[in-house]
This record gives sequence, C-alpha cells and structure tokens, in this order.
Amino acid sequence: MPNQKLLEILRSLSDAQCSKLSRFVDSPYHNDRFNKVKITQLCEYLLKAIRNTDTELPAKSDLNDTFFPDHAYKEKEKNPIDSLASDLLSLVRRFIFFEDLLAEHDKRQEQLAMARFYRKSNLENRFLATVSQFRKLQNKVAFKDETYYHLLFTMEQEIAIFQTMYNTYADDSNLIAANQALDNYYAISKSEFATHLRFQKLLASVDGDQSLLLSDYLFSILEDYQKLHNPLTLLYQMIFRLLDEPENEMLFEVLTTAVERYEAEIAPAKFRNIMAYFRNISGRRYQLRVSGNELFEQLFPLYRLHLEKGYFHILDSGQILPSSLKVLVNLAIKAKQEEWADQLLKTYPPARITGTKYPIEAHSLCVAELYFHRGNWNEAQKKLVYRNFENINYSMLADVLLLKIYFVTKNELLNSRAAALSQKVRRSKITPVHKIQYLNFLKMLGQIEKLRWKNNPKAKLRVKQRLQEITPIIERAWLLQVIEKA
Repeated sequence: MPNQKLLEILRSLSDAQCSKLSRFVDSPYHNDRFNKVKITQLCEYLLKAIRNTDTELPAKSDLNDTFFPDHAYKEKEKNPIDSLASDLLSLVRRFIFFEDLLAEHDKRQEQLAMARFYRKSNLENRFLATVSQFRKLQNKVAFKDETYYHLLFTMEQEIAIFQTMYNTYADDSNLIAANQALDNYYAISKSEFATHLRFQKLLASVDGDQSLLLSDYLFSILEDYQKLHNPLTLLYQMIFRLLDEPENEMLFEVLTTAVERYEAEIAPAKFRNIMAYFRNISGRRYQLRVSGNELFEQLFPLYRLHLEKGYFHILDSGQILPSSLKVLVNLAIKAKQEEWADQLLKTYPPARITGTKYPIEAHSLCVAELYFHRGNWNEAQKKLVYRNFENINYSMLADVLLLKIYFVTKNELLNSRAAALSQKVRRSKITPVHKIQYLNFLKMLGQIEKLRWKNNPKAKLRVKQRLQEITPIIERAWLLQVIEKA
C-alpha cells in the first residue's frame, strides 16, 4: 500500500470525520492541484476500503494500475501512485490542522482576526467597534485562565499597534495593558508547569538544572504584584510550597479553603489537576501521622469524595484512566472497602476506561486484584490477560500480581517468572527510583521464599527487619503479611 502514514491517519478518523474529509478534499478552495480529480478519487477509494473490514486493502501495484494504467508499476522505485498518495496526505494534514483550529475556535478569536484585518485595512471605526465587542465577550468568560490572558494580550497588542498609528504616542499606547495581560499569561502557565516539574523531581529525582529559577522569582514577587493574583497562580504557589513542606499546617489550611473558594472560577480540566495535587499532599500528610491500614482508611473518604465529584473523570465523558481505576481499587481493598471496590468496577466497565488501547485487559487487572484479595487465586489468574501496555509500569503491576498468585499457590514457575520480571525492569526506560522499588520487591520476595524451606526464627526476624527498613519498595504490606506465614 502507498504511504503507511496516510493509512494510519485515515484509520484513526471517525465516520463523521471521514465524511468531512471527503468534502474537504473535493473542495476547490482547498484542493486546487492539477490532479484534483485523481486525489479525490484516491481519497474515496481508500476511505471505502478502510471502512470495509471484510476485505484487504489493495496492493500498491494494483492501485498504480487502477489510477495510472498507462504507467507500468516498477518495484523499489517511485511510481505515480506514490506522488498521488503524497498529495493526498498533504491535504489530509491540512484538514487535521483546520479541524484542530475549529475545535479551539470561539468568537473572541474571530473578533481578534477581524480587528487585525480592520487595522491593516485602516478601517478605524470598525476596529474600535470590534475591540468593544471583544471586551464584552471577555467579560462573559467564566474561567480566567492562561487562554483568557493570551487572547487579551494579543488584542491589547493589536490596540497598541493601532494607537502608534493614530495617536502618535499621546499616551502609553496601551503598553501597560498589554504587559499586564502578558504577565498574567506567563504567570499562570509558568506556575502550572513549574509545579508539574517540581512534582516530577520529587518522584524521579529529575535534574531541573536552572529551569525553576524564574518560577522561584515569580512566586517571591507574587504577594506584591496584585495584578497577578489569579486563582490558578495563587493555588499553584501554595501547592509548589506544600510539595516541599507537606507538614506546613497553616499553609495546608489556606489551600483547603482556597480550593473550595476558587472551584467555580477554574475550568474543570484544570481543577482536576489541582485536586490530584491535593490528594498527593493529603496522603503525604497522613503518612507523617499514621501508617499501615490506618493510612488507607483515612485516605479512602477523600478519594471516594473526589470520584463522586468527578475529579477523576477525563473531560466531560465520565471516563476514567486505567491508572486511576487501579489506585481506587487498591485503596478500597486496603481500606477494607471491598463492596465499594466491587461496585466501582461495575460502575466503570471497560467502555468507561480511556487512555489505553486495552481497556478490557486494564479492567480485568483490577478485577483480578479483587479476586486475589478474596483468596480466589484461580479466578484472579484467569482474569490476568497479558498485553504490552502503553504504560510499562501498568504492565509490570500485572507481572507483580501474577508473582503474588504464584507465591501463595506455590507454583513452580515463581522463580523463572521473577527472573523474567527482573530482566524486564532492568531493561526498561522507567526512572531509577521506580526500577529500585520493583527490584527491591523481587529481592525481598526471593528471601521470603527461601524461608519456606527452613525453620529458622532468627533468619525470619532478619528478613522482616530488612523488609521494614528497605525503601523504596512496592507491596510492603503484603510482603509483611506473607513473611508471618513463612
């Protein structure tokens, strides 16, 4: 087939998008090429072939014979069908570009484009009227995030250019307004991404070099720069500090009050991220006071509340990420909320899981965890369906659960499977910290397995002490349980 990239894109389009693409390619406004008719025909031919799943796509040589019967097909050479497919791919790229623009389009962007047109056309009255209409639209915006300020900055910049042409610098030429809008756009974007980076540094010891210097300065002047007191900037400043100081009681109380106060002023997609940080900080605070099952029992109500409020949902679809579902199921199990976990898996079947090619397998892994906890080892193993998950950590969690099943059922494949996972971990591209937590699990599992074959209380005590001290490690609680039975 010609151009695998083209076929991959066409396969990814919905039926509605395919119909729009057909009209797009057929439009002389977009497709003004000399071979317009053949490009349109090839587009229709490929879309029809892709939709018909019962038949195989024709070979490139057959397509060349169909569209260029006067040109003999030559193996390992460029043929006319290749050029035709490239022309179609170019139009498909433009179609996706237009679709992306339209998806983000609103009337403010329309007014901005018109203002730029009127300025360049020297239509002063039309320009001023359009600016007025833009400001009315801005005043109706519910969420003043970085998009709000970026559009505001761009319009204020247009006004500044306009004023330099018409008032010969009689005043500040709107530069103050443009600068303040730009400062807000930068402050929101920088505080958000700086917080993401700070969190990643905590998780994986990422070397940020000097990438946080400007954010440090931004947060240091925020109190005095009143114009930057946007809900997002203020919240991220508090979160940034609490990532380093989770024990700061006063700051955490301020954050708790602030998230309740500002929720209505922040877009749901943004607020979802804010609450993810809130859960992380809350969990770390609980860890300072309690441990073991008590930790999970205290955390569970917060996670349940956040699920009920939709903070785990992706956009407006009501779908959930497989990693979020896994965390919720595991937390419920450890908090002794099995019935809730069971209902959760019924409420979120594979159709409500997004962000993975394998929602059925991701859901089955969570079901397997519940079966394992209830002591139904055979059903747990049956539910484990192995896939090369996009997220390598998720794939490894499936391996870990299988090892747990093999351990409790005394399966002779335990050691060979553990060795395979060890090799998989070492060869993977996950962070060093994550590698260590898996390798430590395998190390301690191997030591506990050896205790089964010899009744040595002193050796058992040494392994238990080592397990309590070693860090980082996954499944510590489960390992402590099995060591008592070894």
